[in-house]
Amino acid sequence: MTSGWRARWEDEQQQLEVLTRLKHGLERYGDVLNPRELDVMSAEFDAVVRYAEVVVMAVPQWFAISETEWSRAEASPVDEGEEVCVRDASFFELLNHPNVRKFYGACHVAKPFVIHEESYALDSRGATWGYLLGCAYGLAYVHEQGLVHRGLSVNHLLRSYTSKKGLLSGMGLVRRQDVGHDLTEVDAERERKSRSPEISDHANDLSVSSDILAFGLAIFDLLAINHAISVAAFPGESYKDKWERVDIVRERVRQQPTEQLPATQPVYVKEAEWNLLLGMCAADPAARTSMEDVVYQVGVLAQQETIGHSSTTETLDTSPATVDDVSLYEIQTLGMTLQETLDEADVLCSEVGALCDVNRVVWVRLVDLYEQLERTRTPLSTSLVESFSLILMRFYDMLDKSPFGEDSNVASTCAAHTVFGKIYTMHHDIDRLIYNSSNLERTSGVHRWRPNLEQARQRQQKAMQTILENSSSALEEVALLQFAARESGISYLGNTTPLAQLGGTGAEMLPQWFVPAHQVELRGHIADGSFGAVYRGEWLGTDVVVKQVLTDQENKENRTQFRQEIDLWFSLNHEHPIKLYGACHEGQPFFVCERASQGTILSHVKGFARNSTWRFLHDAAEGLQHLHDHGIVHGDLKGNNVLVSDGIAKLADFGLIIIASREEVPTSGGEGALGAFRWKAPECLMGARPTFASDIYSFGMCIIEVLTGKFPWGNSIPDEAVIRNVTKKLIPERPKNFSDAEWDLVTRMCSFDPKLRMNAGAVVNCADYFANDD
Repeated sequence: MTSGWRARWEDEQQQLEVLTRLKHGLERYGDVLNPRELDVMSAEFDAVVRYAEVVVMAVPQWFAISETEWSRAEASPVDEGEEVCVRDASFFELLNHPNVRKFYGACHVAKPFVIHEESYALDSRGATWGYLLGCAYGLAYVHEQGLVHRGLSVNHLLRSYTSKKGLLSGMGLVRRQDVGHDLTEVDAERERKSRSPEISDHANDLSVSSDILAFGLAIFDLLAINHAISVAAFPGESYKDKWERVDIVRERVRQQPTEQLPATQPVYVKEAEWNLLLGMCAADPAARTSMEDVVYQVGVLAQQETIGHSSTTETLDTSPATVDDVSLYEIQTLGMTLQETLDEADVLCSEVGALCDVNRVVWVRLVDLYEQLERTRTPLSTSLVESFSLILMRFYDMLDKSPFGEDSNVASTCAAHTVFGKIYTMHHDIDRLIYNSSNLERTSGVHRWRPNLEQARQRQQKAMQTILENSSSALEEVALLQFAARESGISYLGNTTPLAQLGGTGAEMLPQWFVPAHQVELRGHIADGSFGAVYRGEWLGTDVVVKQVLTDQENKENRTQFRQEIDLWFSLNHEHPIKLYGACHEGQPFFVCERASQGTILSHVKGFARNSTWRFLHDAAEGLQHLHDHGIVHGDLKGNNVLVSDGIAKLADFGLIIIASREEVPTSGGEGALGAFRWKAPECLMGARPTFASDIYSFGMCIIEVLTGKFPWGNSIPDEAVIRNVTKKLIPERPKNFSDAEWDLVTRMCSFDPKLRMNAGAVVNCADYFANDD
């Protein structure tokens, strides 16, 4: 070594950085290096280890060197150092929700940083209630995972560049039961600088309640910034001067966030906003607004913001249309009158077992309102009756809908939390209906619903604790119990029994991706296939796709395989495969994934310029490269499995194809689960299982399909002829609209010999060239 190099090596941090990067390279690319290359890299690593004075432990799975590996990503420094970076990344990588910023990777050595999707702070351009609703959904999800923040602030509230949704940053998290343990000096300093005396003085008591307080104070600070932005320029003030004034307010908020609400309501805060903040920031944590209620109230403010009204009074009572006899009014979608619907709901209330008393309170309130409407002698506004019928219909649908996996006492008890959230929303909607109508009164005692609901919630919590302490349940119920305990921040039962031992000492620990069936609401059937059924759905306030998988979970090998496959999919941190939000591996298996809002690549690129179409193909190629880098074979590549969402192409259905590759699924003799014949590689048509090379062949067929708008081999040739041609080493004729370079790429991807095909990285480079070719 030279003296200059030797001097630089005196820094242990630099030694650690170089060794970590070398080890990461060996682990990541060891499978693709030839023996000589591997020997050279190993020798270099060993030489550095002998000279260095540090030891590199296992490199985290999330370790990354640069954000350039992702096309739409950015890196944020972690100034607090390596320990905080490792902790933050370990929690951040577990979060998969559309309203939590996507995590891609992190580097914890030298100057630590975290890589994530592109976003910007809400305080930079003004926050809307729509964005804050997204942040509220993200915060509710974080709490569902048993996590809370160490000092939630304005800096955690963001907006995505691509999806235009409000996001939670995903940083600064800790498990509820771990709060106060292993508190670093950096953490202690962070708490001292925290906005809230409650948080700074009681760092060990961080909770959902303290997060709600901090979220409320952050919203207040954002409203102050919004006010500064909206204020017209002062006389003689230039545009530049105005934004410098706004920047001063923004910087004050960042450096000295509000520690408590002012004693009086500021003029720029509306009454409904102020009432929300008062509830969130109540001095007594027990009196603070619940997270369910926060989501609901922020949602109402977002809705009012969208329609441009501060209340719905006008929409309820100013319509000229009237209903003369409310007893004859029929809910068209149900084919029943209001009274008939109430009668059916009465019966259904009695059939829901443990939650009967909770639902009954809503039913009694609806009956009282209907009787008030019947007693009204003057014609009623149609909008009022319609508003009532919508609430009644939602209540009826909730009761009537067959529960998605809720067929035991344990399941129904675990589902209570989700049901309480829906009931809470209905009570609030009834309150708003009464408040905004001169025809309705709330003098009856049935409308004092809060004490009843709180008592019911406490009973359910006691029932859950009893079940947790006396559980000897089946595997499906054990998973539900572990989820409920995690959601409540419980790691030990009775201070002695580990959570993992629910159901016996042999029980497995619940995977982070577990989603209980009661959290998922099926909305509409999309399709059926050899793997199962596909539905539109809703999960924790967001639109999703739900796929029920037909696999025998009684078979231990199947269960283990399914879990391993979901583990692998959930670990993917990239923007171009469809995101997996979670799955259920016990009982009827299903998984919940991102919903592509813009359809397939085939329909989306119609009419696009050639290079723009190649940009989407480049996205898909990057997604395929990421799958291959993580050892995943897609196995079913075709145009319909390349989707578009937020202007980005994403690969879909690779999770299903992993499941389909088991022995019991036929690999030949029919189209089956492994994809349509026109896209299959010749070796797969002859019985071989999918490989990285067969994926490249199929993607070459996708390029033909996307650029021509027609199936490979045309739309009319029968499958038998396709199979015959492919196995005779033929490929489709060159389309007239292909350039020499484009067709050369396809022929290299679709070589009959798998060993001669390009790898995914080379395809990415070629697609990038065509995407930028003007």
